[in-house]
Amino acid sequence: MEHMRAPGDQNETDAPGDQNDLPLMSNTAAVTAHHYSISLICDIVKKTLSGKVEIKISVMKNCQEIILDCCDIKIFKVYQQSLQNNQEFVSLEFTQTEWAVFIKLPAESVEGRCDYVVEIHYSTLPHTRSLHWRLDRDGHMCAYTPAAAINNRGLFPCQDVPGSMSTWNFTLALPATSNYRVFTTGDSDAEIENTDTYIKYKFRTEMLLPMSTFAVAIGNYTVVDLQSPGGTDIPVRLIGCQSDVERVTSIMKQYISASLQAAISILGPYPLPKLDIVIVSQYYSGLGLASPNLIFLSPTVFLGDLTFLVKISHEVCHSWFGILVGAKDWSEVWLSEGFATFLEDFVHQEALKLLGVNTNPELLKLRAYVKYKTLCSEVEHFNQDLQKLRPMKGEKLKDENETLFVKHGLNSEAGLSQSHYLKGFFLLHYLMEFIGEKRFLELIRKYFLKYKGDLVDSTCFISMFFQEYQAVAVNENSESIIQSWLNSAGLPFALTTIVQVHKCENTETFKQIIVAKNEIVKLSKEARKYRQNVIITDLVWTEQVLILFELLLQESIPAKVMQILKRKYDMFIQTNPDICHVWCELIINNRTKLFYQDLKSFLLNHQSMGVYLYSEMLASRSAVLSKMAAEIISLVEGNLDPDMKAVLLQYQHEAS
Repeated sequence: MEHMRAPGDQNETDAPGDQNDLPLMSNTAAVTAHHYSISLICDIVKKTLSGKVEIKISVMKNCQEIILDCCDIKIFKVYQQSLQNNQEFVSLEFTQTEWAVFIKLPAESVEGRCDYVVEIHYSTLPHTRSLHWRLDRDGHMCAYTPAAAINNRGLFPCQDVPGSMSTWNFTLALPATSNYRVFTTGDSDAEIENTDTYIKYKFRTEMLLPMSTFAVAIGNYTVVDLQSPGGTDIPVRLIGCQSDVERVTSIMKQYISASLQAAISILGPYPLPKLDIVIVSQYYSGLGLASPNLIFLSPTVFLGDLTFLVKISHEVCHSWFGILVGAKDWSEVWLSEGFATFLEDFVHQEALKLLGVNTNPELLKLRAYVKYKTLCSEVEHFNQDLQKLRPMKGEKLKDENETLFVKHGLNSEAGLSQSHYLKGFFLLHYLMEFIGEKRFLELIRKYFLKYKGDLVDSTCFISMFFQEYQAVAVNENSESIIQSWLNSAGLPFALTTIVQVHKCENTETFKQIIVAKNEIVKLSKEARKYRQNVIITDLVWTEQVLILFELLLQESIPAKVMQILKRKYDMFIQTNPDICHVWCELIINNRTKLFYQDLKSFLLNHQSMGVYLYSEMLASRSAVLSKMAAEIISLVEGNLDPDMKAVLLQYQHEAS
């Protein structure tokens, strides 16, 4: 994990409704959307989807307008049909603003509660933040829904508000001659209809979920059927451009099924009907994104090291936490990411066991050590508000006009923070130490079954824990946990007691790291006496090499010793992105020109992990590194995620 430096100042944020907060415009108190029927035509050349969405809604008495969240789309016409008398569609007046469409209802429609179909004709914009058009590794254009701050508002108008749940059906038409395929979060595979003009891919879901959970991938993709997890008939498929799919080794494919089987053994029956995994473009802004029935993964995940496949286990865990148990307040990200980060180690270890891969129990402590050091760095560098797992403390964020907002919903810096992942991870470990692993995992299963298909706040799990185990949680209660872990910035004092972190340094695997580190430091100080037959203690585990490289960031390493490190640990550098990332940090810290090409290659091929490296290059006071960073940014700028682009431009501004 990288130690991130956030751009700009570290002060508390401004008043409600500033540019960092996401507005929630839909008038859900008066209007309820039940079902969306979306029918679009894909134009790959223009990079647009155009067509219509029909929304079945109920409107309360005296409601004079329907307000839907939308942005980055162009609305052409709006129609209404009453379901009471099956009237013809009639045209409605509407006004579109930056964040919403306001649809005026006819005067005769507002006298009583009515059910309508509202039909909206529109087109997405080529640069909508809700659908990214990028080249895949084979040079074909593809499109996918990213983890956008605006969710799917730039894909269709909708009620994009916590608590708004609905079903949907979705049809996407491609030219009849197209080799492209479509994959979504639908309950089953596409029903395909062929006409003289189009191939139509039709999907639907009966699951009642927020429209923000919808996802789609469009591309010239190859599909590989994978083995269903043991004892199940769950369909599992790997999807991507031919080059990316061919790079996935047999053991990696087996890991996907093993990870799902491991998650089922720990968390209970898989709660969804299928699992499609799509390897998206190398320009994808993250390492993974989980949606119902569909996971997007960056090609970076499949670089070669099985250790890094823990990222797959993380996304698989979201099928339970993040999708079917969601947050009432979207700023409480830890409810999905903290739980997934906590559970990923259990699932990963069990998956490796199922594959017969040798491992070491001490590695869990090493991973926790890396997480702890990363969290400490976050606390030092990030806005205090972004360190809080419950920034609103259960309150709603409103402006003077009573418009609701999601705190930091549009803050580019928030997307860089790992506090919700890491602080949530340690909070759950802290609670587990009171009752032991077995009982704690049983409690997590019970929690999922109680809230499956529902929205929760941060107090739900904490309250459940203390309702059952207050007697053994000495000197703690739900109020103290909420205040010190959820409502406060910084590191809770209790974090100093967590065994996972603080007994790491007593393990044999860690002691071997220190021996190797001391040998390298000594060698660096005696570089002039350099010998060809240098011997450095062997480190066999990926986690050991990662921590070694992290520790060496505090040292000055001459070029000759960097060459020794490259020769000895090149396999780890080539196959594990985390280690390659820290290797690049060492290159920057020591100005090792011999390996600047390694740095450039990493930034070009693994954009999801490059933000911190850019910041260090631009802040390095090295003209060569600053120029290289600027040149690479100019090369990839058109493919960058908007939030990442904004952060990098801020870095450049601060460095100039």
